[in-house]
Amino acid sequence: MHPAARLSKRKVLAFTAASAALCSLPLAAFAQAIPWPNKPVRIFFPTGPGGANDAILRVISVKLQEIWKQSVIIDFKAGAGIIIGTDFVAKSPPDGYTLGIAFGALMSTHILQGNKLPYDTLKDVTGVTEIGNTPFGLYAHPSFAPNTVAEVIAWAKANPGKLDFTATPTTGASHLAGELFNTMAGIKMTHIAYRGTGPSQIDVLSGRVPLWFSSIGEELKGLVANKQLKAIATTGATRSTNFPNTPTIAETLPGFNVVGILGLIAPSGIPREVRAKISADIQAAINSPEVRDRMVQLGMTPLGSTPEQFNARIASEIERWSKVIKEAGITAD
Repeated sequence: MHPAARLSKRKVLAFTAASAALCSLPLAAFAQAIPWPNKPVRIFFPTGPGGANDAILRVISVKLQEIWKQSVIIDFKAGAGIIIGTDFVAKSPPDGYTLGIAFGALMSTHILQGNKLPYDTLKDVTGVTEIGNTPFGLYAHPSFAPNTVAEVIAWAKANPGKLDFTATPTTGASHLAGELFNTMAGIKMTHIAYRGTGPSQIDVLSGRVPLWFSSIGEELKGLVANKQLKAIATTGATRSTNFPNTPTIAETLPGFNVVGILGLIAPSGIPREVRAKISADIQAAINSPEVRDRMVQLGMTPLGSTPEQFNARIASEIERWSKVIKEAGITAD
């Protein structure tokens, strides 16, 4: 055989062997080799725009754009509670370019809908990080006589079946805070459901509904400062920086602790290295003074957990609220 032909044959064999080796590499190895991100990243809310969570994520997205050198697009895909948006994320390519926002409703929807969902919460999505959490406030119309948690409990026991409260969305964390309050206090407040926060706020401010579990954001601080509402307590384990002089429910009912969760999820199957990078970069964003200050200003405790920690949190919250929902007799609409 001519020497040139032998050389050409060696090149072909070498190329074939190299190709076979590349094809045998796992996806994670390619994730390490390919820079991520190399195109815009989209983060989907399963609800509409507005509120503290939206404001916080926009501040974080600006910082992520600096870190990633790519656009971070905040999008909204609301409908059927959180189901449509979460399903969209669950069925997106697991490449790290489509991410989703998770609230406490991710867990309660899983409990109430179970195998009726078009996705499996524990199998089709994976936690990336818990960005932060925030307690809720227990507010009352000024005409409602009780001013403390103990007085609310005493009033409810003296007037069985006559105390109403509201919280939106139904089966959201603020609603479940009210149901846990019922269980731990040994009372039975009736939850009045509304389709949105606006209508529930109108009825609380008018005095039609005496109690309201809601956020501790700037708007609510203003309503309390203007004496349109009174803040009876907050729902976290410790006092809120937004309401430092307002006691927690736990000061009367030890062990009471309910916070709203703001977390990031991704489709299952996302390469571990990419998921870990997103989590670490969000932690870096949260640690920047401008982001932390804004989160604290809006009443949120900054976290930035690992994917493993957030997945464990999701599982434990499902277990915890399954008991509360069953005891309260809550069913899916």
